[in-house]
Formats: sequence, structure tokens, C-alpha cells
Amino acid sequence: MTEKKHRRKRDSRGRAWGHWLLLLLTVFLLGLVWTFVDLKPHVDENFFFSSHDPIAQESDKIDRMFGGDSQLILAVAAPDISSPSYLERLGRLTDQLDSIPSVDSVESLADGPKNEKDAEKSPFWTRLLIAESGHSSNVVMFASTRNPQELINRIEAIVAQFNARDFRIEIAGAPYVAEMIRRNLLHDFQVFSLTAFLLFAAVMLVLFRSLKLTLGMLVTCTNAVLATLLIQAAFGKKIGVLTANLGTIVFVIALSHLVYMTFNWQALAGGHLDSGHLGSQARQMTLPASFWSMVCASLGFASLLIVPAKPLQELGVGGTLGAVVAFACAYLMYPAFLDWAGAVQRKAQYKAQGPFWQRRFLWICVITILASAALSLGLPRLR
Repeated sequence: MTEKKHRRKRDSRGRAWGHWLLLLLTVFLLGLVWTFVDLKPHVDENFFFSSHDPIAQESDKIDRMFGGDSQLILAVAAPDISSPSYLERLGRLTDQLDSIPSVDSVESLADGPKNEKDAEKSPFWTRLLIAESGHSSNVVMFASTRNPQELINRIEAIVAQFNARDFRIEIAGAPYVAEMIRRNLLHDFQVFSLTAFLLFAAVMLVLFRSLKLTLGMLVTCTNAVLATLLIQAAFGKKIGVLTANLGTIVFVIALSHLVYMTFNWQALAGGHLDSGHLGSQARQMTLPASFWSMVCASLGFASLLIVPAKPLQELGVGGTLGAVVAFACAYLMYPAFLDWAGAVQRKAQYKAQGPFWQRRFLWICVITILASAALSLGLPRLR
């Protein structure tokens, strides 16, 4: 009996420190991700094509033969594109664009044809530089895209200097489109990650009414996300078009395991079982179904590896890895927080409130419906 008591004391001490060690692990992983992982999405002009795609391979051959400069076009609109003031401003715009180090050549009405009349007589210059409406002209640039972010930033700064109501400038071209996609992805990555973290934290706190359980879920899901990002970075995988929200996907996958495990833990607590190992018992009860759920999710993501589109392949790799890591984190980390929450407390709540799925979540449903209705007001802005 004495040996059993000592063993129970050692187990209880281990469980008492387990959740604190996991909190320290979260801080450690967060530091590693901040230091070694590039969280900015990477989008180039050929982001859609895999390196094994025949079209991409032919494009690479052409670039090697004739040079790989990218084309950017600035459409400059004005009431009269033949006026001296327009051509004077267009000339200064052309000179400043040409002064950018990565720009190889710039063609416009102020640098190419002799003047606007000369351009109208030439079929080549007319098609290249003058719009069909006759109210705007093009500035055609060829530039190296080794550092597209710096290039687009320099172009935007110059455009901001010249842009006016009677001298409107619009930018087009593959490098510019790729940079706009990258910026929007970065914005979505920041917004959706923070929103998912706060939203799921609030929902879990309301549903399970335990700060310890909510903290355990957030720590476990966060560790799954951080571990996935670290492993991807270790294998040289960068954040792409469809993997910008991979963190949110992994967070939700991990959370699904935790919800079912917590429900089983509550059922065990109501059954008056041994309160010292309820976390382990709930893990064993949930493991088989959760394992096959992870297998199905992994196979679903893995099916994307055979498609030619590069973004889908990246999502397949990241999703498969994330599903496995989320499963491992859920069953290695979360039981420590279940034991920390305390089965005695849960038994009292179980008796007072009844079985979990028999509760009436009236106010939660009302708030959810009202929040959904409020968010639906932004639907007309989606295009």
C-alpha cells in the first residue's frame, strides 16, 4: 500500500507540472518560429505552375534564351494626351522610372517615338503606346524581378508623386499582380489567424465553462500550428498562395480532436471513475475514432499531390503534415490539461447542469445567429 501511495504521489506531481512544461514549450516554439520561419507569403509570376509542368518548362527555356525580364505597363490617362503639359509630365515620369536600378528599359510617348503624332502614324507605336480610346497612353517597362517587393514599392512611390485628377496612373503586369496577391495574403494571414484564435477561445470558454480547459485547447492547437510551420521550414517549404491560412486549418483540425476528447472526459467524470487518470482514460476512449479521422483527412490532402497546380500541391503537403502533427499534439499534450482541470470540479458541474448534450444553449444560439447576420452585411463587398 505504501508503494502504491508513493507511485500515486509521483504521478500526481508529474501531472501537476505537465501543463506548465507545455506552456514553456509553447513559448519556446514561438521563439523558434519567430527566429527561423519566414511568415510572409511568397508569390511569384509563375505561382500557379509546378516546376514539372510542360508549360512552365517551356517558359523557362524561352527566358534562358531571350532573357527573363518581366513587363510592367503603366496606363496614364488625361483629357488630352497630345498636350505639351501631358508630354512634359510623362517625360519626367519616364525618367524617374528608368532610374530604378532593376529597370532595364522604359518606352513611352516621351521616349521612343518623336512625338504623339509620330506614334499615331506608326502601327507599332500606336498599338504599343496609345489606347484605343485615345485618352490614355502606356508606359511600358521591362525590369528584373529578383526583388519584386522593392521594385513595386519604388514604382508605387513614383506613381504617388505624379498621380493627379488630370494625370491618372494605373499599374498592370504580372509582377504587380503577384505583389498585390502577396500583400493581401499577408493581411488575411494576420487577420484570420488572430480572429480564429480569439473566436474559438471564446466559444470553447462558453461551451465548457473552464479557463483551464480553454487554455489547454489554445496551447495544444497553437503548438500544433507552430510545429507544422517549423517542420515545413526545415524542409525548405515556404508559405504560398493556398498555405497562407494553413495555420488556421491546423488549428481547427487539432481543435476537433480536443472537443471529442473533452466530451468523453466529462462523461467519465459523471460516471464517478478514478479521478486521477481521467485524461488518460479519455484519450484511450477517443483515440481509435480520432486516428481514423486523421487518416481520412491526411489522405484527402495527399490527393492534392498528384495535381499539376503548384498551389494545390503546396496545400497537399502542408495539409497532410498538419493533420498528422495536430493529431500527435492533441494526444500527447491535451490530457495533461484535462488532469489539471480536475475531475472533482467537473463532477459537481455535471450533477448541477446535467449531461453536456442535454443543456440548452439558447443564448449562445441567439448570439451566433445575430453575429452571423451582422457579418452577412459585408457580403455585397465580395466580388
